[in-house]
Amino acid sequence: MKKYQFSILISLLFFLGSQISNSQTVNIYDRPKQTEHSHNYDAIHYRIKLEFDEKSKSFKGENRITLTPHLLLLIAQKNWLYS
Repeated sequence: MKKYQFSILISLLFFLGSQISNSQTVNIYDRPKQTEHSHNYDAIHYRIKLEFDEKSKSFKGENRITLTPHLLLLIAQKNWLYS
């Protein structure tokens, strides 16, 4: 019985060792750089209005966002108008 358990343990260790040695290595520095999209506006206010219905376990709502043009865009437009 002990020989049987020992042979299963050796087989399992051999199998796991071969799987670990064949695993892929990933170089995180080779990935493309992810950047945030540029926006030509600034978000000033976010208003979120939600209504919850506990009986049906659902909700509904609306989202209102107040935006203004980005300050750098305004400066560029002003310089363009007066040049």
